[in-house]
Amino acid sequence: MRQCPMMMSMARLWRDEGKQDEARELLAPVYGWFTEGFDTCDLKEAKALLERSLGLEKYEATFRENEINEKVLPKLTAEDLKELGIAALGHRRILLGAIAALGA
Repeated sequence: MRQCPMMMSMARLWRDEGKQDEARELLAPVYGWFTEGFDTCDLKEAKALLERSLGLEKYEATFRENEINEKVLPKLTAEDLKELGIAALGHRRILLGAIAALGA
């Protein structure tokens, strides 16, 4: 998809300007369009930027340890996130919003 490099450039610019929310809002729906190619440079960078903009990368190990993959992720509930040890309500809301955006 040709738009991906352009959108990544815009997201990088916004990130560097401190506009993480705008960068995330730009990338999250686009990232959700893809069903393959997640090993490409652009999609790896998009994933990393999305994770950093959410500030939730500390939960990555928990997700891996509990085998939360692309099939399980869209089915997670707030109760599931609590069970995983994500105690902060704000973090659960952010995660559920990001999951919903990826599935849209």
